[in-house]
Amino acid sequence: VDTAAPTVDLTYSRNPSSVPTGELAITATFSEAITTTPTLAIDGQGSANDQTATDMTATTDSRVWTFTRTIVTGADGPATVTITGGADAAGNANQPASNSTFTVNATPVNCRPTAAISSATAGTMTEPVVLDGRGSYDGPTITQGEGDLLTYHWSFVARPLSSALTDEFITPNGTTGASVAQFAPDREGRYVLQLVVNDSHDDSTPVTASVVVFNQPPVASLRTESLTVAGPQVLVLDASASRDPQGLQLAYTWCLEDAPTGAAPLEPTTAARLFYGTTRVGRYLFAVTVTGTREVSRTARRAFDVLEAAPVASAGVDRQVMLARVDAPAGLVTTSSIRLDGRLSRDPNG
Repeated sequence: VDTAAPTVDLTYSRNPSSVPTGELAITATFSEAITTTPTLAIDGQGSANDQTATDMTATTDSRVWTFTRTIVTGADGPATVTITGGADAAGNANQPASNSTFTVNATPVNCRPTAAISSATAGTMTEPVVLDGRGSYDGPTITQGEGDLLTYHWSFVARPLSSALTDEFITPNGTTGASVAQFAPDREGRYVLQLVVNDSHDDSTPVTASVVVFNQPPVASLRTESLTVAGPQVLVLDASASRDPQGLQLAYTWCLEDAPTGAAPLEPTTAARLFYGTTRVGRYLFAVTVTGTREVSRTARRAFDVLEAAPVASAGVDRQVMLARVDAPAGLVTTSSIRLDGRLSRDPNG
C-alpha cells in the first residue's frame, strides 16, 4: 500500500532573495505524478502581495505545476508560499513545500552582471577575428537574471609587439549591439581581449580571452607548356601564378633537384620565370620555393622528360647542273656526274 506523501520543491523566475515588482512565476515540482489540482497561497508582509489558495496550472509533465503572481510595491519583506491539495494516485496529499519563502524588495539592490567570452582561440591574417560575448548575462546566475539590457565594452589587454591596433579597431564596441564584435589583426602573434558588460547600474568583473593569429603560407604554382620535349631545347617554367593570401610580395628561389649526368648547372635567379637550356636526354626535376615577406614558404615541383630527337639529314645546298649533251651550246659548262654533300647532317642529341 502506498502511504508516502509526495514532496514538492519550489523554484522562482526571479532571485527569491530579492524579488522586484512585476511578474513572478512560481514552479512546483512534485516527487511523483499528481492526480488532483494543487492550490497555491501566498502570505506576505501586509496584504498587497497576499494570494488566497488558487488552483495552479498544469504542464505537460504531471509532476510540474506553475503559478504566476504580479508583485506590487508597498509590501516589502518575506512571503511564504503554501502548496496544498496535490495528491498522488493513492490519494496521499503532498508534504509542505521546500524553498517556500521569498523576499519582496520593490527597490532591490542591483546584482552585478556577469561577462563571458566564447571567441575563437586562433585566427589568420586574412580573416577578421570574431569576439563572442553572447554568453554574458545580468544577475548572479544565468537562470536568475534581472533582465536588464547589457552594453559590451571590449578592449585590448595585450597585442603583438609591433601591432598598431587600439580599442577603436574593435567594432562594434561600447553598445548593446556589441555582444558580437570583431577586429582585423595587423600582426601575427597573441592578442588578449578583455570584456566588461554593464547593466546600466554596475560593471561586471572583467574577463579575458586569448587569440593567436598566424600567417597563412603562400600558394606555390609552377606552370609550363609541356612536360615532355624532344631533344635539347630551352625550357620555360612560370611561377608567376603563385600568390600570398595576405597580398604580400613573394620571393622566388629555383633549384634543379635532379638532372641527367653532364646537364648544365642552373644559373641563380629570383625571377618568377625560369629559362633553362637542356643539353642531355633524360629527366629534369625543377623546384621553386616562394616565400612571403614574413618568411613563410611553400615549394612546387615539376619534372620534364627530354627524349632523344631523330637526327636531321642534310644533302647540302640546292644546285642546278647541265648534263653533257651533243647539242649543248658552245661555251656551256656541263657535267657527267653530281656530287652530293651530307656533311651538314647532325644529331640534335649531340
